[in-house]
Amino acid sequence: MPLSLQHRHAVLLAERTRDISLITTVVTEVLAANPETSLLDIETALRAANLTYLVANRTTGGFQIVFGMPAQQAALADIFLGRAGGTVARLYGPAIGEVCAVRPARITLEHVAARKRIDVVGYLHVEAEGDASEPGDVQCGIPGFDHPGTELHGDSLQSTDPALRWEVRGRRNAAFATDFDYRSAP
Repeated sequence: MPLSLQHRHAVLLAERTRDISLITTVVTEVLAANPETSLLDIETALRAANLTYLVANRTTGGFQIVFGMPAQQAALADIFLGRAGGTVARLYGPAIGEVCAVRPARITLEHVAARKRIDVVGYLHVEAEGDASEPGDVQCGIPGFDHPGTELHGDSLQSTDPALRWEVRGRRNAAFATDFDYRSAP
């Protein structure tokens, strides 16, 4: 059941404080005041307001409020920069110097037949076609040496990030295709 205007207002005001205990109290009061209201109703109201949404997980003790996007982005940045230990920290994390920016981005992959394309929309575009090695012959520290892959003939490598613009075109650059499995430390 959708939230009443009064309850929606209370939840949105609580979210602005970023105080987990206050948000939990308000959500508890809203649920008690109207038993037909669900945690999904509350999360839907937050998303509809274009605010950073909250994920509400049911637990044996009731529910737990977890900040959504910013917390997830920070956790991913820590993994990819090696600050969370684990795969990246072991392989190349110590070699990461100054980090100029960490930004959310939409990533599209096209890995059909011989043609490979990666777009980090608004920042990076990579195209490659044709194997330059046998599948599994090449290893790279970035995905981990336990993930052998294939070197490809790169056609286009282009960064369109306003802070770091560059481009390499032609079949003389190298590209690499493999899977990866990044994890933080246990």
